[in-house]
Amino acid sequence: YPMIERLVTRNSGTPADAQDVFQDTLLIIVNQLDNQTWNLQSSLKTYFYAVAHRQWLAHLRRQKGTRFLNDLD
Repeated sequence: YPMIERLVTRNSGTPADAQDVFQDTLLIIVNQLDNQTWNLQSSLKTYFYAVAHRQWLAHLRRQKGTRFLNDLD
């Protein structure tokens, strides 16, 4: 968790955002483990970080669009 919290808080996030990203990442990986054809080609730590990073970037993209719409009001 500290690695993910550091990623999020250093990139415009809060500890609460980090908790959300961590939980979402766990759910994604657990769902992928259910897939019989999933084959991990890197360390689990590296893969977890990559998924969390993508989750955080997606969150920032969604948030950017929301801010723009709020500015129009």
